[in-house]
Amino acid sequence: MRLHFGPVPENPDFHPQDEGWTQLREPSAGVFVLLASGVGVAVGVLVAMLWAATVESGIILQVKFSGRGVSTAIPIAIAIAKVLGAIALLIVVHELLHAAVYPGGWLSRRTIIGMWLSKGMFYAHYDGPLRRNRILLVSLTPFLVLTLGLWLAELVLRTGWGTLPALSVLNAIFAGGDILATGMVVWQLPSRAEVRNQGWNTWWRLPPRDGDSSPHA
Repeated sequence: MRLHFGPVPENPDFHPQDEGWTQLREPSAGVFVLLASGVGVAVGVLVAMLWAATVESGIILQVKFSGRGVSTAIPIAIAIAKVLGAIALLIVVHELLHAAVYPGGWLSRRTIIGMWLSKGMFYAHYDGPLRRNRILLVSLTPFLVLTLGLWLAELVLRTGWGTLPALSVLNAIFAGGDILATGMVVWQLPSRAEVRNQGWNTWWRLPPRDGDSSPHA
């Protein structure tokens, strides 16, 4: 696994137009972030409603302060630092879960974790071909584990951990881009399609029916 800062890296050895690949219809990175934010907020609201309807504790996050002046500023600063730390950790775990489902997982040199700060984007990228259904699994794994998984754990175990709803809802918001990408792939590609990225752009093709042209099925 490699770390990358900046846009999704391009592979100079991959020439999709010359090799019979078709470009997926998808928005630019900036428009994608805006759409993903809207999807994430909507999904986050639905997940919060799910927690409120099924778990007795309706409190997602409660912070109490007492005192005035400097004595209040210190616990506020500590609380903010804890929240920011939890968000950063959640983002890291979210992307690592994406990466874990790629062929070879974290051990593969083709697996890349990236930060595109000018777009406010964190991503996991695989520098190679993948089948459509593997793409769907990669996209949805963090949502299944960190959003629905935490909800199911609380529903069954009744831990009473007040931070679980907050983490679950936050991850649902972060998963807006994953859910948007899932919809685009399902809407446009047949189940047997092979998918590969060249930078931000996504390309696909149908492998021959008499054999599997990709080692990453």
